[in-house]
Amino acid sequence: MCRAPPVDLVEQARGLWHSGIDVYMRVQGVRENLYVHEKAVPARMDERSDAYDLYLDSETSILFDRDTLKTGQQMMACEGVVDLKIIAAIGEMGQQAEPAVSMMEFIDRYMQLFPEHRAAMADLIITTTYGATVSQEAVKLYGRAARSGRLGDMDAFRADAQALLKKLRELTAAVAAGI
Repeated sequence: MCRAPPVDLVEQARGLWHSGIDVYMRVQGVRENLYVHEKAVPARMDERSDAYDLYLDSETSILFDRDTLKTGQQMMACEGVVDLKIIAAIGEMGQQAEPAVSMMEFIDRYMQLFPEHRAAMADLIITTTYGATVSQEAVKLYGRAARSGRLGDMDAFRADAQALLKKLRELTAAVAAGI
């Protein structure tokens, strides 16, 4: 006889409430790097839906289109991207940098002030954003790899993923070298 742990239905129901979803996304969404992706377009619309309902649904949805990356600027403005990955890394490096106007300016200035951390910061930013902060070609390569992977086309996925990884390594090396 299989003895599964009891399911707490009250806790499951609480997870459906907005604040429960918010807590979940602040932890899991950041860990899974979901916030670099565009939001999925709401698929559900019925006769009662109006423009405000659709707007509200899109703003509160936790569904992301994993085929489509945000722009580099959108990523750097999103606390879900900046939050744990970049701020935590700067803290771990034990350094402080001057405040800047934008997150990208902050990162550029940080790499100027602390060149010993340039390679690690370049790797962190490019890896986290799949290169979208420095290359539109990387965004296109990501889109191809995501699509071929989603479709299950193994040969295309291998080629697309290898091309993406090669490009990300090249970008990381170039930024780390200050090119």
